[in-house]
Amino acid sequence: MEDANPRLKRILEKVRAKTFFEDLAEYGYLMQYVNQFMKKEFDTDEKFKLKVFKILYQYSKYPDNELAVYYLSHLNEVMKSFTSKVN
Repeated sequence: MEDANPRLKRILEKVRAKTFFEDLAEYGYLMQYVNQFMKKEFDTDEKFKLKVFKILYQYSKYPDNELAVYYLSHLNEVMKSFTSKVN
């Protein structure tokens, strides 16, 4: 599958079944579930945290404070880097 062309990969990604996390995000319960059952993994595993945030960004119909704080903190770091290079 790694040798498949990019267009086919995108098509296959769109036609796959949604995951449990994607369903939870769509209905606004993903962070509640993660905080209740997977808090330690969320706090310690950066890859898992990014996966959860990506799912929230793509599937959530509702605003999420943790996602907003995450993106704002990264924006803040980028702006600090930018201003230090400009000055």
